[in-house]
Amino acid sequence: MPTKKAPRKPGTARVAQRDALLLRLQETLSDDELEALLPAALLALDAAGRQRLIEELDAPTRDALTLALTPPSKAGAPARAGRRKVEQEWETLWARWDEIVAASADEEGEYVHQEHHWEAPYADRGSVTDDLDAVAAEFRALMPEVIAADLAPDLRFTEILEDLDDELGAGLPDWMGSADGEDYHLGPEATRLFLEWDWAMEEASGVSPKTFLDAWLEVAGRMTRVHLHAATVEGFRPAKAPARRSRG
Repeated sequence: MPTKKAPRKPGTARVAQRDALLLRLQETLSDDELEALLPAALLALDAAGRQRLIEELDAPTRDALTLALTPPSKAGAPARAGRRKVEQEWETLWARWDEIVAASADEEGEYVHQEHHWEAPYADRGSVTDDLDAVAAEFRALMPEVIAADLAPDLRFTEILEDLDDELGAGLPDWMGSADGEDYHLGPEATRLFLEWDWAMEEASGVSPKTFLDAWLEVAGRMTRVHLHAATVEGFRPAKAPARRSRG
């Protein structure tokens, strides 16, 4: 059986050439032209040229490009994202989540409204939890890939829930009311995300579904202003977690 050739690592001079070329491309081409350039360049390469290109890439990029160049098994099926693409999307979602949390505590932020100048401003807590729910839905769609890539094995949403209880609306004055009540009621997507993720992380430890849910309810019961979506908790049925890929 032939030995698989290890990928070449570009030397310092080669890296410098790449950086200089990238700079010239960024200086001379528009964003649209740059976007069109990559597929055109790859299609212009023959099989040997593509292989030489792949051998110069680091492992995550090499694997992702190989996935992109491999035709899907079913017509119209989306390509599976590479590890770094998944990580980029994961970090983008966390940035949006953190922006919402920070804005909820900003007296001049988007979640504080004042209908007339003679009326007191009020906090729109319902919009905060609606926006968190929208991000949570995207988290849930990405979750199987994040778990498969083992990107956040130490993350637990019990800790995120405790953080939310401390942070949501924390910078607002005590006198500021809300038409949605004084508390923050998380929606079904956020609640499902919290439970599904933590179950996926804890399942391998051998914990039973009942013990898992009891522990989660104990944490939720300690919250003073943030609450899970009750119907989603009651209807939660732990499922088998997706398999994790090796880090490679």
